[in-house]
Amino acid sequence: LGSVELVHHGVTIAGYYNSTYVLEGVQIAMINTAKSVKGVQLGIVNRTTKLEGLQIGIWNINERRKFPIINW
Repeated sequence: LGSVELVHHGVTIAGYYNSTYVLEGVQIAMINTAKSVKGVQLGIVNRTTKLEGLQIGIWNINERRKFPIINW
């Protein structure tokens, strides 16, 4: 159903929920959360505090803006 990790390098895939403190890679799930992302979040809802990369989903939230579909 989901995964929770502190630091992840690579791809993390879950059916429902991904939570990572530091992500360097790709997160794929219905809901993705991370403190820091250097890479891509792909899901229905994506949320991070610091983004260096791309969020693709219905609703995307990062330190700069809240945006539907694509956020950078």
